[in-house]
Amino acid sequence: MKSVTRYFRNAVAANMQGTIDYKKEHFFVVAEEELLSGKLSEENNFNIWKMDYDSEGNIDEEKLKIKNVIIALKTLATEFQDGGKTEDNIEEMTSFFFLPLCVNRDGELCKPNEGKIPWIPREYLRPMEEPLLAVGDVEKYDEFLEDTTNERYQLNSWQDYLAYAIKLYEFVTQTPFENNYIRNGNELFKLDGRYYLFQDSTVNASFYILQLYNALVKERANSLYDRITNGKIEPSKPLIKNTDISKMKAHAGQMGGAYPLSPSQREAMNHFGEINEGNLLAVSGPPGTGKTTFLQSVVADMYVKSALQKEKAPIIVAVSTNNQAVTNIIDSFGQISEIGISNLEHKWITGTNSFAVYFPSNGKVKEAIKKRYQYTTVRGGGFAEELESAENRRSSGRLFKQEFHQYFRSEIENIDFAVCEEILWKELKKVNKDRINCLSMLDNMKSVLGKESYGEYVERIMRNIWEEEAIRNDLQNQIENIQETIQCFLNRMQEWRTAYQQLPWYVRLLKKLFCFKSRIQRWSFSFVNEAELLFLRRDMSIDEIEKVYMQKICDNDLKKSQLQEQKLCIDDKIEKLKSQKKEIDIRMDHLKEGYRSFEKYNVAVPEDSVLNEFDLCKLNDVLDRVRYAEFWLAVHYYESRWLKKENPISEKQKGKTFKNILDDMYHRIAMISPCMVMTFFMLPKQFLAYDGNEKKNHFMYNYIDVLVVDEAGQTSPEIAAASFSLAKKAIVVGDEEQIPPVWGTARTLDIAMAISNEVIANKSEYSMLEENGLNCSQSSIMKLAAVSCAFNKYKRGLFLSEHRRCYNEIIAYCNKLVYEGKLEPKRGSFYAAERNEVRGVLPVMGFRQVTTAKSQKYGGSRRNIEEAEAIIMWLQKKYETILSCYRDKDGFDERGVLGIITPFKSQSFLIKNLIKHRLPEYSKFIDVGTVHTFQGAERKVILFSCVYGSEDGCYFINRAPNLMNVAVSRAKDSFLVFGDKECLTGGEKTAAGLLKKMVFVEGEELR
Repeated sequence: MKSVTRYFRNAVAANMQGTIDYKKEHFFVVAEEELLSGKLSEENNFNIWKMDYDSEGNIDEEKLKIKNVIIALKTLATEFQDGGKTEDNIEEMTSFFFLPLCVNRDGELCKPNEGKIPWIPREYLRPMEEPLLAVGDVEKYDEFLEDTTNERYQLNSWQDYLAYAIKLYEFVTQTPFENNYIRNGNELFKLDGRYYLFQDSTVNASFYILQLYNALVKERANSLYDRITNGKIEPSKPLIKNTDISKMKAHAGQMGGAYPLSPSQREAMNHFGEINEGNLLAVSGPPGTGKTTFLQSVVADMYVKSALQKEKAPIIVAVSTNNQAVTNIIDSFGQISEIGISNLEHKWITGTNSFAVYFPSNGKVKEAIKKRYQYTTVRGGGFAEELESAENRRSSGRLFKQEFHQYFRSEIENIDFAVCEEILWKELKKVNKDRINCLSMLDNMKSVLGKESYGEYVERIMRNIWEEEAIRNDLQNQIENIQETIQCFLNRMQEWRTAYQQLPWYVRLLKKLFCFKSRIQRWSFSFVNEAELLFLRRDMSIDEIEKVYMQKICDNDLKKSQLQEQKLCIDDKIEKLKSQKKEIDIRMDHLKEGYRSFEKYNVAVPEDSVLNEFDLCKLNDVLDRVRYAEFWLAVHYYESRWLKKENPISEKQKGKTFKNILDDMYHRIAMISPCMVMTFFMLPKQFLAYDGNEKKNHFMYNYIDVLVVDEAGQTSPEIAAASFSLAKKAIVVGDEEQIPPVWGTARTLDIAMAISNEVIANKSEYSMLEENGLNCSQSSIMKLAAVSCAFNKYKRGLFLSEHRRCYNEIIAYCNKLVYEGKLEPKRGSFYAAERNEVRGVLPVMGFRQVTTAKSQKYGGSRRNIEEAEAIIMWLQKKYETILSCYRDKDGFDERGVLGIITPFKSQSFLIKNLIKHRLPEYSKFIDVGTVHTFQGAERKVILFSCVYGSEDGCYFINRAPNLMNVAVSRAKDSFLVFGDKECLTGGEKTAAGLLKKMVFVEGEELR
């Protein structure tokens, strides 16, 4: 693990301390005496400050009291022999030793801000694959920096700082600073002896990430960090079905009540509930599949569960690598739509308007204030301080009691916050119990119903009752018929005896005498009826006749008895069936009654058709509204707890970073706004505590309850991995088919660093790093997390599949291009939609043919003037018509209607300028940019400018299908392409070829 930690640490350091491209920087030459004296000449001082004057010669004095600059102390000389350079492979003006510093308005030089130190770019330090320039060893460089940590903090004067830099140079290069050459292997390269000064436009964003890695190299990490850096592919576990009743019961909180979770969102929630401390869940979230809703559900669920257990509010940190993704999270957590539950659905305290708290960098504070975000820092201030102010606590207390009385219809005067807390907790507990009871009833009924619906089950029981009753009626008829037969036999036997008794007594007495016997036979012969001839002979005696009848009666008695037994069994079956019918009806009534108990939370009893279907998943969807109510009850429960306890941070403790102070502050913030939002660059700083006893800082490992990583596909592994050491478990959401990270490490350098840090033994093993996602040059934290996730749906990790943003015809492009048909379009067809604002005005996929042979190369980019003009002319004709389609709709925002995307920055600038000058009234409403500009955004209509001409080909488009995936999926209603269709080359499996087929062949030409 330590080897991977060192490898990641060095990759971060290499990114922080790169080289300078003089083609892009405005620089000045500084004389040696300026450097040694620590004061710039008047000319250089004027030059470095004049760039900040506006066109009228004004400057923000308060803002620019001091400026960050860099001096390149060592630069190779470019010597020419016979018309060429002596070293063709090395760029002109290659500097390899840099000194960051500050300069004040008087031109005085001083030590830079915390975190900035002199550096030699990693690409010029051994080991390195096929180095062009190597001035020293990275081990010597790291050794010096580590051994002089305390010395750096004690540097005060400019001369001390410069001496420290010279000492670093000489230690690493083994060359005296005053020498005008540098050794590169067996060669000596001449230096030009100049010092180049330029403005420091870099932001040392990774300083605290590097600090965290430095600590992890020395200290034992937690199990979550171990898991994500162990280089092992996690064995897969069986997936959990959405029909698992235990998961339905366990899911307790939902931040939105308007719509239930989609099946794949619920699947992800269920699996998140399965991960324990030290584990993570990776979830792939393609465009428009509701990853924000899913993340809100994770936060709400943890928040409610903690409230149910009367625990502290959980520490949940949502993090990403870029501010756009971070602000998207903040915006979503401040826009919870109400569904009409009394006065429950808003905060009962003042000073807060969102469930997210932003921890911005110093440079982003003004933007946070402008956007009215709730922001604070590790030292408090901002939202944290305003929230805890005595005035806000007083106003919060008044509002809370007012809202509490209204909700509970309570008349109690001067109610104590502790009493409010207990009442709210009992209400939350009851609602949660009722929800679980509903699910238990569902489960019990389902165990009875099996695969049948309620209606099918009842119908089958009634059919069985009818069938059994028919059998019973038949048996009853048979019994009655037998009884009649027996009675007939008895009657007939009586008739025989009566008739026999009417014979003279002497005949009966002397019946054995021949004469009388003959007389009796004649009597018997005439008394037998036709039916009796079937079982009686005419010459039978009365005793014989009676004996036959007696046997007949006995036989029928036995048959009757058997039929009666059968009838009793049938009666028992019928009673059981009726009992089952009654029982299921009672259960259904109880189930409806259970749902009626939620009516106060605006949860309607499911329709009979839904109940009749008896689909557990559909009925569980209804309960998402109950979970939403539970969330708001938990919100007010924690508000009462917050009000009950005074702010534990005294005036004396404010701004301090002792662990107990941070713990109290963070848990109090979490009670009011449960999601802390920041970038990976800021995260380590927020959990760096000061130990007063040992007089040193230490990171709060294993402190964050859940680390939520958003847009993980855009984050390189080394930037994110260290932060996992601060969390107990994590959920990582992203999409590897969208914009990849901006990798700061070249593959050759990455291989060298992996070998030198003993992550791999040789170059041939690098493919193993690529397989498990540990490489820093072409991987992402999404890939690394997927490998470390135990649950896998299609590839690695889970997958959000229901797409609701774009019309089906639009998202079909992305589905075919990168998602292999796994997306499930849910919005419907453009042509079948009941409400379609632009049908008849725009096609769903359309084009404007702009015939051009070649685009123009411009400043390292490309542009196409004819194409830009065509877009402007079309907007002049169509923009107002398009706006009119949406203007009368609820929530109309003109900036959300139309955007223009192009692969090239130069084309973006060109179109922006044309709009600004030709359509100035629209310029602030139409965003124009590259695909990266629109990541995470959406518009009703997207115009795409291809730029390439018919003879250019379309290398850029086909090289990165993920960029076209993002571009197309920004369009909700209509995606329109401007360009020459002949530039779109390649088959239907390429981004350009598929675009040509779906837009230029199958799409409509714009009018």
